[in-house]
This record gives sequence, structure tokens and C-alpha cells, in this order.
Amino acid sequence: MRDRFRIRRLRLLALLAAAGGAAAALALSAATPGLMRVVEPRPGSVVGVEGVEVMVRFAPEDRVAVETFRVLLNGSDTTEEFTTGANGAYGRLHGLLDGENRLRFEAFGRRWWLPGRLVEEARDRGSRAGGAASPRGTQLRG
Repeated sequence: MRDRFRIRRLRLLALLAAAGGAAAALALSAATPGLMRVVEPRPGSVVGVEGVEVMVRFAPEDRVAVETFRVLLNGSDTTEEFTTGANGAYGRLHGLLDGENRLRFEAFGRRWWLPGRLVEEARDRGSRAGGAASPRGTQLRG
């Protein structure tokens, strides 16, 4: 009888330890910085007829597979407009449409807790054009 309680107690402790480990891993993944950070355009910045300057920083320690980096403007691949290096990408986009515009940045990279595996990460920026007659230009939202 005593052995039964001891076994049940050990099973309960093992279950609690596993649940605690899963919660800690989830908390670490949420607190870990991403593979890339969009520096420009900032949310709320105004874009005029000269286009929009775009700068993306990559995570250090070669975590980003640079060859997988892509930029989409309203669903069209505009990656060729960018100069890409180990620490990030830079470019200037022209021809934003009147109305809603969407910028999407995608890349594959490595997380420290998943060695040897690539994970995908995407960042989105939206904008609304004020029209050709608008002196304000295009307002970007984050």
C-alpha cells in the first residue's frame, strides 16, 4: 500500500517538473529577441513621393540565413531592390500605391534552443497613401 502512494507521488512530481520545464521554455521563447528588426520605416512616419527608406537589422551570431531574406510590397517580391549583408538589409522602395500598402519581411534562421533547425520569421508594416494631391504623403502604421 505504501509503495502505491510512493509511486503515485513520484509520478505527480515528474508531471509537475515536466509542466514547469515546458512553461519555462515558452517564457524563454517569448522573451528571446527575433531574427530581424525593422528599423526603418518607423510606424507613424510620413512617406512622400521620394519613396520609403527601408532598413532591417538581423540578429547577431549568423543566426539568419541571409540568402532566404525576402521583401514583399503588396505581395510582389521586391528583394532585388535591397542590398543584403550578414547584419541586415537596406533599400529604397518607390511606387507605393494610393490606398493601403503592405510591406512584409521574411527570413529563415536559427533559434538557440533549436540547434540545427531553421525557423521562419516574418515582420509586417502597413501604410496608407494619402493620394497624389495630399501634402502629407503616406502614413505608415506598425
